[in-house]
Amino acid sequence: MKMVERTSQAKMAKMRIQLQANELFDKGKFNDAIEKLEEISSNNWMGIHFFNKSRFQLKNTNIEGAIESLRTFVNKDKTSAIGFFHLATLLYSKENYSEAETCYESAFNSLRGNSLVDYRPLQLAVTLRVSDVAYNLAVAAVRNGNSENFIKFIEIALENAEEIERHRDIRHLEALRESNLSEIPLTKFPLIEISPFAVFRVSQKVKTSLNSNPIKKATAKAVGGDGEAGFTPVAAPVIPKHFR
Repeated sequence: MKMVERTSQAKMAKMRIQLQANELFDKGKFNDAIEKLEEISSNNWMGIHFFNKSRFQLKNTNIEGAIESLRTFVNKDKTSAIGFFHLATLLYSKENYSEAETCYESAFNSLRGNSLVDYRPLQLAVTLRVSDVAYNLAVAAVRNGNSENFIKFIEIALENAEEIERHRDIRHLEALRESNLSEIPLTKFPLIEISPFAVFRVSQKVKTSLNSNPIKKATAKAVGGDGEAGFTPVAAPVIPKHFR
């Protein structure tokens, strides 16, 4: 068997495990989903495996485990806005406000001046807006007594807010920009959460091949230019042309 063919079949086998893990997750079998995912050899794990594992763990109420998986994910992909966003949100929930603020700032910087990042072309049903990141960053800054970041990012959030309900919350918080930070009632300003249980999916084309063909035949059909046979690549997010 040629080396290229063996490599392709190994990738498809990995894809099959990913698909099966996602199916278990969808059925509410969170421990089984994690165990299935861990059938992939550790030296073959990609960033998206750690991302998906973090979502499985979160659904299974293992917040500490989810945090560690996300730490690994963002270490592998240091420009993942959604990775830093989710990590920051979990850190905030554990009252680690300082690191949460830092991670939200990393998420903001990873947006690279764009109004939003649409991850759906990468098989992740998430759209992350700069206003959501900036608002959460402002809230974390209040927790940390960082008035400079609070004022800076609540203004950015207000300038970019689109949804009426979120715009109202952002506007009300921005109205307190001159207040003493310790007097701001943060219980009235919960964090914005963005699709916390969305996971990277296998493309429909590859899913069809995996479900209907032997590995060898599926390999011939599914191995594509992204180098991971239909896996969502961990790379800079796809930015819609309108926002480039």
